[in-house]
Amino acid sequence: MVATSFEYVVSLSESELFKIDLELRGKNPALDLVAEIGDIRDGQTVDEAIWHHGVDFIFHAAAYKHIPMMEHQVLEAASNNIVGAWNLVRAAQRNGVSNFCWVSRLSE
Repeated sequence: MVATSFEYVVSLSESELFKIDLELRGKNPALDLVAEIGDIRDGQTVDEAIWHHGVDFIFHAAAYKHIPMMEHQVLEAASNNIVGAWNLVRAAQRNGVSNFCWVSRLSE
């Protein structure tokens, strides 16, 4: 069996996903890239995507970061930042993902 390597990128923001896709392909035209719209709050979809693509490394950067704005949208922030992160961690464990990097940055 020949091992293949590819990049799998998921985002809820279609515009940002498009920009990321263009940038990655522009810097490395030979990159085998899969870019999909997705929501980490949908645990079943996260689990299925990780399993289907054989994901071995997750960079989690999907959290809302602008605290003052999110203080007025607490339920949305908690849903994404807590439930979404929990879904990713659980799906990673269930699917044997060996590397998980949680990218975190707060903006005021």
